[in-house]
Amino acid sequence: IRAVYHSKHEESVAVIANAEQALADLPAAIGSWRSIALMCLGFAHEMKGNVNAAETTFVEAIRLCQRIGNHYSAFVTARSLARTYLTQGKLHLAAATYREALAQATQHGIGQLPHTAHVHINLGRLHYEWNDLEAAAAQLQTGIERYQDQAASWIQIEAYLLLARVRWVQGEVATAEALIGLAEQLAQTSKFEWIKVATASSLVAIRLLFGQDEGAEQWLVQAQPQSTDELNRISEGGRLSPYFC
Repeated sequence: IRAVYHSKHEESVAVIANAEQALADLPAAIGSWRSIALMCLGFAHEMKGNVNAAETTFVEAIRLCQRIGNHYSAFVTARSLARTYLTQGKLHLAAATYREALAQATQHGIGQLPHTAHVHINLGRLHYEWNDLEAAAAQLQTGIERYQDQAASWIQIEAYLLLARVRWVQGEVATAEALIGLAEQLAQTSKFEWIKVATASSLVAIRLLFGQDEGAEQWLVQAQPQSTDELNRISEGGRLSPYFC
């Protein structure tokens, strides 16, 4: 429970300590609790940039979740595993993992849940990297629709910003600006300060991409994380944003 609590607060060091202690104490037969500890541990390793450790832990967690019939947790963990492949530049492996996760979710009757939005959005990111803009837009739009009526999250904001990039390249400038506006509005409703900082730093990059230097400078002021913040995969964007200008 402490590992879960610290996961919610992005405190990776505390997550690792508590998850490892839980795994040392839990009997092998207590699969449900061990799977939770493994998922938390994998997430913490990913946050710290230990992608190899994260990959190994996520694979173990998926196998355990499948063995005990927890298909939802297996799906969520597979989503995280694919994200580690993205971090390592293994784009085709990431895409295959996302597609298999969707297939498994559909097979077990959970293929329409809001959490599948993450998979569609990241598939959209992959198609964007491969310059398949129509496929990227379709996946991103599906992800956005799946996430309707949910609390503001970073993945949802990312979807709006990435779809804005797609529409800008396609010459739909007004649509791109509207999508940026939606991302800004969502960020302001979040209770997590890091989401606001991450959005601001992303807007610095996207305004520069659009040739809007003045807009980039405006958001640069808001993209400054506290110097005491733990450095991780999310906060590093805010740390680097001053060097974009």
